[in-house]
Amino acid sequence: MPTYPYLCKTCGIESEGVFKIADRPATIPCCKCGKEAVRILASSGGIQRDVPTWLDSANQLLMPDDPGVKHPESRGEFNQYLKDNGIVQKA
Repeated sequence: MPTYPYLCKTCGIESEGVFKIADRPATIPCCKCGKEAVRILASSGGIQRDVPTWLDSANQLLMPDDPGVKHPESRGEFNQYLKDNGIVQKA
């Protein structure tokens, strides 16, 4: 199923939704504030961003605003952050 990017009109958080093409809604509730997030159209068909939107959203939701803290740049770094901070259990 395709992934669709959404942007919250209130808090500016970008998130993704996974829907069948026929079932994709124009809006979804924001994962942070619960207000309306609207589907954003892809600017150039099929070209991926350098940073996936889920990582941007995760950084905005979970990471402190301290400029001295290095934000994860990959899924592996993000998973390590979760383990190191006791958010998920270490395997």
